[in-house]
Amino acid sequence: MEETYDCGRFQALRFPCAHTIAICGNIWTEYAPYINNVYRLQCIRSMWSPEFQHIPNVSMWLPVSSMPFELVPNNDLRRVSKGRPNSTQIRNSMDIWKRHDQ
Repeated sequence: MEETYDCGRFQALRFPCAHTIAICGNIWTEYAPYINNVYRLQCIRSMWSPEFQHIPNVSMWLPVSSMPFELVPNNDLRRVSKGRPNSTQIRNSMDIWKRHDQ
């Protein structure tokens, strides 16, 4: 009997998901052959091997007014904030302030 599992991560990223790695560990199979070559160290090194171009002196920069286009924000895409913003900070004993009556 052959069972398959597909959460879509392998198809999207060409990298095994955590479930696949756990299954390979349970059946004593290496998961490395299922990793795409773009994640291999040799490929990453070749990506960063070309030298970066130096930024020219500020005097050689084009003036801002010579831009061929104007950036205009789309106000319809802005999020509307409703109510009081919620903090995502997790407070602990260091964050508690003692209130002193004066």
